[in-house]
Amino acid sequence: MIDIIKDYDSQPAFADFLPGIAGENGIPAWCFFVNRGQGVASFGTQDKDHPIMEFRPAHTAWQDVQTKGFRTFLKYHGHVSELFVNARDKQMLLGANSLTLQCRETDAPVRAQVQYFILPNACVGALARTLTIENTGNGVLDLEVLDGLPAIVPHGIGDWHLKCMTQTARAWMETVGGETGVPRYRVRASLEDSARVEPITGFAFGFSCVEEGKRLPVLWDPEAVFGQDTSFAHPHGFARMDLPELISAHQRCQNLFPCFFSGARLRLNPGEKKTVYTLLGHGKTGSGCGKLLEEAVSPEWFARKLAEAETMVDTLCAPIACDTADPRFDEYCKRTYLDNFLRGGKPVRLAGHTFHLYSRKHGDLERDYNYFSLTQEPLSQGNGNFRDVWQNRRCDVSFAPFVGGKNVADFYSLIQPDGYNPLVIKPDLVQSASGETMTPGQYVLRYGRQEGMARIAQGTVKADADFGEGYWTDHWSYGLDLIEDFLRIWPEREQELMQMELPWYRPQAQILPREKRYSVSGGELRQYHFLEETPGEKWCRDGAENLVKATLLEKLVCMCAMKFAALDAWGCGIEMEGGRPGWYDALNGLPALFGSSVTEAMELLRHLRFLKVSLRRYGGKVSLPGPHYMLLMRLKQSVEDIPEYTGNTVLVDFWNSSKSALEHCREEVYTQGAWDYADCQAEQLAEMLDTWANFLGQRLALCRGENGVMPTYCRYRVKMDQGTPSFEKCDMPLFLESSVRDMRLCESEQKREKLFEAVHRSELFDGKLGMYRVNQALDISELELGRAAAFTPGWLENGSIWLHMEYKYLLELLRGGLYEQFSETMRQAAIPFLDPAVYGRSTLENSSFLVSSLNPEEALHGRGYVARLSGSTAEFMSIWQIMMFGQKPFLRTENGVQINLQPCIPAYLIDEGRTIQAAFLENSTVLYHFAECRDYFPGNYSIRIRSMVDVDAIRQGAATEIVADIF
Repeated sequence: MIDIIKDYDSQPAFADFLPGIAGENGIPAWCFFVNRGQGVASFGTQDKDHPIMEFRPAHTAWQDVQTKGFRTFLKYHGHVSELFVNARDKQMLLGANSLTLQCRETDAPVRAQVQYFILPNACVGALARTLTIENTGNGVLDLEVLDGLPAIVPHGIGDWHLKCMTQTARAWMETVGGETGVPRYRVRASLEDSARVEPITGFAFGFSCVEEGKRLPVLWDPEAVFGQDTSFAHPHGFARMDLPELISAHQRCQNLFPCFFSGARLRLNPGEKKTVYTLLGHGKTGSGCGKLLEEAVSPEWFARKLAEAETMVDTLCAPIACDTADPRFDEYCKRTYLDNFLRGGKPVRLAGHTFHLYSRKHGDLERDYNYFSLTQEPLSQGNGNFRDVWQNRRCDVSFAPFVGGKNVADFYSLIQPDGYNPLVIKPDLVQSASGETMTPGQYVLRYGRQEGMARIAQGTVKADADFGEGYWTDHWSYGLDLIEDFLRIWPEREQELMQMELPWYRPQAQILPREKRYSVSGGELRQYHFLEETPGEKWCRDGAENLVKATLLEKLVCMCAMKFAALDAWGCGIEMEGGRPGWYDALNGLPALFGSSVTEAMELLRHLRFLKVSLRRYGGKVSLPGPHYMLLMRLKQSVEDIPEYTGNTVLVDFWNSSKSALEHCREEVYTQGAWDYADCQAEQLAEMLDTWANFLGQRLALCRGENGVMPTYCRYRVKMDQGTPSFEKCDMPLFLESSVRDMRLCESEQKREKLFEAVHRSELFDGKLGMYRVNQALDISELELGRAAAFTPGWLENGSIWLHMEYKYLLELLRGGLYEQFSETMRQAAIPFLDPAVYGRSTLENSSFLVSSLNPEEALHGRGYVARLSGSTAEFMSIWQIMMFGQKPFLRTENGVQINLQPCIPAYLIDEGRTIQAAFLENSTVLYHFAECRDYFPGNYSIRIRSMVDVDAIRQGAATEIVADIF
C-alpha cells in the first residue's frame, strides 16, 4: 500500500526517511526527507560524517531543502522555470521503501514525477533517483532540463567540517572525471591535524542517463549553473546560455564546494514521457564501483533495482503479513515490523549462525542528537543502545523460532558482576578457526561470498559492546520479556535455557561507594559523582585467562540480589546509583536527589517470583561467586533484622546494612581477578527469594496513592543527623509507567479493572484525544528534577502522548484480559485508526510522541513528532502476536507440546467474508473462519482446528497452513 499526501508542501511539516536497507549483498545508504521541495533533505553512507548531501536537523532541513535539496530547472521557449515550485496537483507517495513526488507545472504543459530509492544488492551505497517528464500539451514539446543538487559533499568531509570549517575545507576539495559524465568528488588527503596524513581512497560520485542508455553531461561547478547567485535562488548561467554552450564552458575543479547537475535536451510528443535516471553514491578504489558504473546505464537496470528494493522489503516483512477487514491496519503492521527491526535488527540464519542485520541507532532529522551508523559492508549491522535493542528483539522467537536462546545469551552475557551492563551494542563478531575476528561482512569483503561464508561457518559468534556514557537504572529490567518470548514458543526447553552457561562482561566503569558519591549542597546531601571509568579487557577471566561463566539461573540470582540491595530507604524503589535514571532520561537530575525507581522495584518483584518457581522446579545446587553468595547472606540477615516492615516508615538500618553489603560485594568483584564459589541448595534460595518478594510486595503496597495509582519515582531530601542520614520522602508527579508494571503484577482481573478505572480518572488520561499521557506535566519550578521540566507541557517527555509508553499500557490491558477496554482504547489511540489531518503525517508510521491537550497550541493537539524508530514498535509486535495467536500458542502437557491458539480479534477487524489470515512462525499461516461479525475475545468463543498440526515441524520452519473455525 502506498500512502498519498496531497498538496504535501501545504501540510504541517514533517520529517521521514527511507529504510536504508540494501539487502544481504548490498552496501546501505541513509536518506532523510521532508514534505517540502523535492523531498530529500540529506543522504549519505555509514553515518553523519559520510554525507553526500549534508545532514541537517529537521528545523533547518524544512528551511533549506527548497534551495539546497534536489532542483529541476526547465527551459521552455527561452523561459526558465523550476519544477515543484509554482506547480499544482502536488502529491507525495510514501512507499515502504521508496518516495515518489508528483506535480503538474503551471509554466509549461508538463506533468512530472520524481522517485527515490536506496540502491539494493550493489557494491556501493547509493541513492537512485528518477525524473519522469510527460508532455500534457497538444503539440511537440522541446525542453532543456538541468537536474541535480546545488551542493554535493566530497568524500572525506565530515559533519564537523561542514558545520564549523567549510570555507577552510575547500582547500582539500577536488572534482575529477567530470568530463566523462561521472564526476568523482573527494578531498586529496585527510583533514585531521595530526602527524600522520592519510590519502583518501573513497569518493562521492554521480551520473545520469536517459532512456536510450546515453550518459548525460554533468555540471559540477555551481558558478556555471547559478552565476554569482550564491543563494542558489536562480540558475542565471542556465538562463543565459543554451545547454550545449553551458556544458562546454570552463568549470573549476579545485578549491570549490561542488555541485551535481546533469543536462538533457528532450523532445516530447503529446502524451509522451521521458525519464532521466540518476545515481549518487560513495565508491572506493578497488570496490568494483567501475564495473557497476558500466552496467548502470539503462532504464532496465534501474527498473530491475527498483523492483528488487520493493520486493526485498515485502519479503523481509512477510513474517507479519496479515489480511483483515482493514487494509490500513495490515499495512501499518508491516511498516511497524520494518521499523522494529531497523532498530533491533532482522534475525537471519547464515552459515549455521544467527545474525541481526540492518539495525542502527535511531538517529534522524528529528533525533538529531543521536549518532547512527550503518556498516559499509554486506550483511550490514549497525550500532544501538542496550535498552533499545533488547526491547526491539523481544518478539524475535515468536516471529522466527530459529533464534532460540541467542538473544537471551547475548544480552545476559553483557550483564556485569556489579549488576549493570554496557550501553552501546556493536555488530556481532565472528572469530574464525584461524583466530581472525571480524564482522560477517568483513569476511565477505576480504574472501568473497563463498569463502567468507565457509570461514563464518567454522567460526564462533561473539557479542560486542562498549561502555558508552553511564549506567541506566532500567536496562536489566527487560530481560525477563526475552525469556518469556522464548518459552512462549519453546515451553519444553526452559531447563535448557536456565542452565545455559554465559560469560560475565567486565565493568568498564565502577560504581563509587557512598562516601565518594555524596556531597553537601544547601545543607542537604546530593550525589553527583557516580562512576570511575576502568577501561580494559571486556570479559571477566580467571587466573588461567579462561572466561568466567555462570548459568543464566545463577546470573539472574546474582543480579536480583544486587538490585534488592539497591532498594531505597523506604524499600519501594531501586536507587539510581549508576548516575542515570531509567528510560525517561529527561529526569536527568533525579539521581542527584536520591531518586529511586518504583517501576524497577516492581519488575524486581516479578523477577523474584519467576526465579522462585524456577528454583523449585529444577532443584539441585546453585553455584554462586563468593562475593554474591556473601551478599545474599548479608541481605538475608538485613531483612530478618527489620522489626516491622508493614508500616509506612523509613527503614534506615535496612538501607544502611544492605548498601554496606552491596559495596563490599562490588569491592571484591572489582579487585579480585578470580572468585571462590559457594554452593546453595535451590530450595533454600527459593525460600529466601520468597521472603524478599513478600517484603517487597508489602513495601510497594504502602506506596499506592489515594487515587489508586502507584508512583513511578521517589525522591528524598537527605540530611545528616549526628552521622546518621535522615530521609524525607517528597511527592512526585504521576507517570504512566508505574501503572504498566502494576497491571502486570495484579493477581486478579478485578484488581486490573480497578486500576484501569483509576488511571482513566487521573490526569494521565487525555480526555480530548482519548489517549494516555506519559506523565502529569512538570512545572518549571521542578527544574532540579531534569530537563523535562523545561519542556513546554504536552511536548516531548513533559505530559505528551509518549507512544512507546501508551502502547506498553495497551499491551498490559491485553495481557491482563481487559479485552473490551483494550479494544476500545486501541480503536481510539492506535496510529492506523487516527485522523491523518490531526496526526499530521502518514498513519502507517509511528511517532515518538503526539502533542497532548496540555500544550498551549491547540492546533498541535494530536500531531505526531519524531518519526518511526520508537520503542512503540516492540510493544506493537507483542500486541499483534497476542491478538492473532494468544499469549501461549504452545502448551506443554503430559502428552507433549500442543498448539493452543487463542486469538483476540475485535469486530472492526472482521469483514463480511468473516476470515482473517496471519503469518505464523515465519513460514506458516493461520486462517481463521469466524461464525459471525462480532468481538472474539478469549473466553467468549470456541475454536476448532480442522487438521492435525505437527508442532515440532512448524516450529522448525516447515511451511504449514493452519485452518481454524471460531464460533
